Amino acid sequence: MTQAMIAKTFIDATDLNQWATRIETQGLLPRLLRRLIFRTIVDIEQIDFRSEESVQLSGWDGSLKVAKGNAFVPSGDSLWEISTNANIKGKADDDYEKRTSDPLGVNRLIRSSYL
Repeated sequence: MTQAMIAKTFIDATDLNQWATRIETQGLLPRLLRRLIFRTIVDIEQIDFRSEESVQLSGWDGSLKVAKGNAFVPSGDSLWEISTNANIKGKADDDYEKRTSDPLGVNRLIRSSYL
């Protein structure tokens, strides 16, 4: 077997930045997050991440309840806002303001994490 045949291709930051600019990524990113969560968390009690055209609907982008999280997924209940927006801080600030002023009926004392 030649070196070219066994060489692995890894994704780097440039690949992710380019992928994030593609329109279809908005609908694919929640699906990717859902898959990563399923592969890394053992005891998922509830998971809901809208994907594809459903990302255009209003409301939280994702909700999750796990007994034991990891370095990337918090234990307990969490609500997620997801974006491919290049203005990371601006989008995060807007989402934080939007969800703290109107948590869409979620009792913030019960929900432990907002990502």
